[in-house]
Amino acid sequence: MPKKKEPSLLDLFTQAERDVEGEERDLPRLSRPLKKRLAPPASQAPAMRLDSLEIKNLWCYEQAEIAFDDGITVIAGPNGSGKSSLLESIFFALYGSKAGPAMDRSLADILRLGAEAGSVQLKFRYGSNQYTAQMALRCRGDSVVSEREDCRLLRDDGTEWVGVENAASAVEELFGMNRDDFTNCLYVRQGEIDRLIRAGEEERRRMIDRLLRLEKLDRYAQRAREGARRALNRRFDGLSHRYQDLKRAIEVLQAENLDKRRLEIEEKIQEKQSELKNLEKKISEAERLQHGLRERLQRLEELTREVEERQRELSQKEKQLKQHETREQQLGAELEALKQRYKQLETQLGKGLTQLNLPKEQITRSFNDAGRWEEIEVLPQELSQTKSRQEALYIQIQERQTQITQQLEKLATERESLLKNIVQAEAQEQNLRRELEEMCSLAQQGRCPLCQQPVRAETFRPTLKEKEMAIQKLALEIKTGRARLEALEAQIHTLKQEGERSIQKLDDEFKALEARRHKLEELKEQALRLLQIKEQGLEKRSGRKSIVEDMEALRDEIARLKAKIAELEQRLGDAPQLQERSQQVQEILQQLLAQKGERERERESLLSERGRIEEQLEQLKRFQQAQAETEEELKKIEQLQAELEQLREFYETIKKDLRKRNIRAIELYFNQLFGLMDSGASYRGVRITEDYEIFVELKNGSTIRPELLSGGERALINIALRSAIHQVLSQAASRMPLILDEPTIYLDRDRVNRLQFLLEELGRRIGQVIVVSHEVGLVEGADHEYRTEKTADNTSRVYRVR
Repeated sequence: MPKKKEPSLLDLFTQAERDVEGEERDLPRLSRPLKKRLAPPASQAPAMRLDSLEIKNLWCYEQAEIAFDDGITVIAGPNGSGKSSLLESIFFALYGSKAGPAMDRSLADILRLGAEAGSVQLKFRYGSNQYTAQMALRCRGDSVVSEREDCRLLRDDGTEWVGVENAASAVEELFGMNRDDFTNCLYVRQGEIDRLIRAGEEERRRMIDRLLRLEKLDRYAQRAREGARRALNRRFDGLSHRYQDLKRAIEVLQAENLDKRRLEIEEKIQEKQSELKNLEKKISEAERLQHGLRERLQRLEELTREVEERQRELSQKEKQLKQHETREQQLGAELEALKQRYKQLETQLGKGLTQLNLPKEQITRSFNDAGRWEEIEVLPQELSQTKSRQEALYIQIQERQTQITQQLEKLATERESLLKNIVQAEAQEQNLRRELEEMCSLAQQGRCPLCQQPVRAETFRPTLKEKEMAIQKLALEIKTGRARLEALEAQIHTLKQEGERSIQKLDDEFKALEARRHKLEELKEQALRLLQIKEQGLEKRSGRKSIVEDMEALRDEIARLKAKIAELEQRLGDAPQLQERSQQVQEILQQLLAQKGERERERESLLSERGRIEEQLEQLKRFQQAQAETEEELKKIEQLQAELEQLREFYETIKKDLRKRNIRAIELYFNQLFGLMDSGASYRGVRITEDYEIFVELKNGSTIRPELLSGGERALINIALRSAIHQVLSQAASRMPLILDEPTIYLDRDRVNRLQFLLEELGRRIGQVIVVSHEVGLVEGADHEYRTEKTADNTSRVYRVR
């Protein structure tokens, strides 16, 4: 692995300039003239606006929601009711577990006691985008951990950063501030409002430099000073050793007389070149001779291959001729067998035609010209007509059967009706006879057959006469019906016999046609076989004729090939002499090539030696050039060592310049903000020295230190100072909200009212000011008010008042 190059002092100066330029980009407006009144950030700087906060099972809250609006928002409530926890939730939503140490809280302290999981979600706008920052905690065993998939930063365009590290890093990059910068600039925690005043001079200087990011210059100066010194010393020692090594290497190369050796090798190379030229001339002559011999041998080889090819072709043709002869004999035998089979079928067909009284000679003669069944005379028409007659007869049988059935059904219906009438008449006759007998018996007894009263026989004689006449009429109907019934029975019997005889006659005719049709079908099959045999015979005769023609062509081709082979064999007579001559020339050529290879290896060795000498000469030149460059760089390092002290002064000058500009800006913002809270009694303003010493100027021209003032006045000075620093950073970077946790400690009613003026001015310029306080005056002057309280189950709740 190549050794890492040490940075030169010029590199360190360049890095210092880039660091300072980056620092000035953090505060781009501090180098511009300041106005006498506060001004809002430039329109091009992005602004941050908090929208809403939602908490689940964190701190002492089971559930809490707050919507943030522009202006002053005050969160009020008794001590211990969870006011500060709401502000810390904002901090935790942005930086996650990174915010824990800054708040002196562990993750177990943040998760609500008894809860298995909790989360916070903060929605805010930054520039033209909407963001949602959310963090989630969960119990895992005895510890509390962050849920990676539920800890994320989401942007309204769909971009998201998942995990605490990714989300917090994205927030740092977005705002340009880490968790410490956030607490020092935007979020003034409870109890830290007067920290700058109480701090010692050195601590205050470090705190303000850190807030204004000037402490980076101290790190840059120390890194550049120590790194440059070490780099220069290492570089000087390395160059000194290199100079000595180069000097020794140059002396060794100069002692080898490289120029003289190169001239000697050049002469030897020319000699080898001449020998190679002579050998190449002899090789060229041998190769031309060999080429001529090879061309003649190649032609003989081509003739040999042609002879072999002709012989293979002759063998193939003879084989084909033999196969054709075998096939011709086979086809002859097959034709004879077909002829015998044709005669047998023709005899069978003639017998069938004779049995059916069909014209045998006419039909047999038609087979000579027929190629299809339809082209045969008489037989196809006879079969078609027989089928038609049979089909017509079948229809006639069906119609006759249907007719007889219909007649029988009609007679049977009439018979059933007549039989029913006879039975009914016989039943009526029997009933009338019983009634007549009863009436006769009553008449003999002299009683009425209806009322059983005594009457004379002459009274119901007409009724008896009427009954007798009805009986006679029914007897006549029964006799007539039975006569008609016998006639119907005879008619049905006759119809059945006649129908059976007529159907039997038609059936006999149908069977005769069926037998004739079957015989015709058999004759058709024989005729089709005859046509098939005829067609096969024609195909085999055609094939046999084609084979005979092919056999004649093969015999002619075989004779031609034999003549050609004899001619080619005669032309191959001088092949052995040419082969022996070619072998001799090849041996001579191999000897010449071997000599050429040896001379080329000797030349390559000399060329390699010459290359090594030239490389050594080039290396000598490089060594001499490197020696001169090393000597020049040593002189530059000696000069840079003298200028090293200037680097520290360079950083100190930059830091003092930036500090002066920052102090002027802070002093201007401080006095204007403090003036909003000043009662006008005795203060003219505040002056800040280059070492961040703070002096309060009285109206009589004298100055005093803030620590000599009352606690309330010190608190106002601290609030104004932290607000001024916030304004400087907001003007330089972006418009950000200000978050104050209990800023009214040590303030009486009058000073709380004066603080209200400051908050209203800040709310107008930075958009949002969020304050946690229990002061009634501050609450009344706020634009929006939330209240916190403890519930019966010792959890907190927050609700909006206005």
